[in-house]
Amino acid sequence: MKQVFAGFLLLAVVFSGSNVKAEDRIMKAGESMCSDTTCKVPIRKIYNGNSLDGMIFSTAMIDNKGVNSLGTLRFTMFFNFGSTFNYNFNKTLGVYTGLDIKNIGFIEKYSLTDATMKQRVYTIGVPLGIKVGNMPKNSYFFLGGGVDLAFHYKEKFWSATVKKQKYGEWFSDHTNLLMPYVFAGLSIKSSSLKIQYYPGNFLNESFSGPSAMGTLIAPYAGKKVNLLLISVGRDIKFKRKSKCPSGNTTSSPATPTQI
Repeated sequence: MKQVFAGFLLLAVVFSGSNVKAEDRIMKAGESMCSDTTCKVPIRKIYNGNSLDGMIFSTAMIDNKGVNSLGTLRFTMFFNFGSTFNYNFNKTLGVYTGLDIKNIGFIEKYSLTDATMKQRVYTIGVPLGIKVGNMPKNSYFFLGGGVDLAFHYKEKFWSATVKKQKYGEWFSDHTNLLMPYVFAGLSIKSSSLKIQYYPGNFLNESFSGPSAMGTLIAPYAGKKVNLLLISVGRDIKFKRKSKCPSGNTTSSPATPTQI
């Protein structure tokens, strides 16, 4: 498992270094894309951006041995961020991929025992999406899919008679290591709204081991949890100096895309 984590860290380092090179390519191509004072979003050029999921509202569809319920709404702002590679085929169609880190999970309440369980993971993931709309104005619909790798798990449990108990570990067996997902959303200029769904089980049904409630034997057997996320994001724009055909130097954003 440590080898997997090391591989992802290496990917992140390489990815960050590639971002710098991508920005350089944008600026070199800028001479042919600048008007008098403004450089537009590149067409048929790879460019990078920094995205921020920002606020994530999440719940879960829970099937516990045939008993269905909906998880309590969960909200988090810490910490969700990423970086993207973008390519626009023309002014109305583009694609993107990238690397992001998210804080995802769900809250389950047990009315009979007045107990609450919170379970979350930090993930590092790779999305792949398509954009349709107005690329120069960064306003478009987007959809796609991706996969997250869960690298840190944490849970909290408490009830009317039990004080809050906490448990966490790296690369835990409480959840599945890989979590595929699909998403769709809308970006309007610098703001976006995205819905993301995980069709696979958040929990590892074969898990047995330590938790906030002590050592458990197969606590998730027959239990399926599908996460549903709604995120509100805002683009963070890079600004670099570039040369326009007139010879003037302007400061222009690279106009990143929000994932």
